[in-house]
Amino acid sequence: GDGAWRLKRACQRVESMGAPDPELQRIFGARARLLRLAMRHHLKGRYEASIPILQSQVEGLVMDLTNGSRFFTKGRQRADLVDDSQLVSIRAGLTVLQAIYGQDVGESQTAGSLSRHGVAHGRELAYDTRVNSAKYWSLTDGLVDWALPRARELVQARRVERQAMNVGSQGT
Repeated sequence: GDGAWRLKRACQRVESMGAPDPELQRIFGARARLLRLAMRHHLKGRYEASIPILQSQVEGLVMDLTNGSRFFTKGRQRADLVDDSQLVSIRAGLTVLQAIYGQDVGESQTAGSLSRHGVAHGRELAYDTRVNSAKYWSLTDGLVDWALPRARELVQARRVERQAMNVGSQGT
């Protein structure tokens, strides 16, 4: 097949991340809506549109689940994605991809680089390929694997926080 099921699965998994927390469900639902747009663009061959959406959703997902740390940066705010309990986030997994996708592009080029910096700042002028879009979907899928347990932890932490705030309350 065309692999559309893999793209749909990533969208569905992101959409499920915030359940049952209403606020998080709204956030992850909106993120999944944008991923579905990226999927439609990808399947129609509009890679110039799918890739920037995927880049922004990768960054946003990481920021949501790491208190603002980032995927596409080299500085202090770089997210620590190492988790030896998951294949995708072992030391040779997401951190290697983080370095590749986070490379600087110092001058305009047509190399077809995966660099988010190059795309976002108009320095990579040949990013819009099927292969690059597929690679960004693979990155997104791997990041969703990394994110799922963190989203569950966030939902649980927010539940405990709400319960603590409501101790002694007579409300329902």
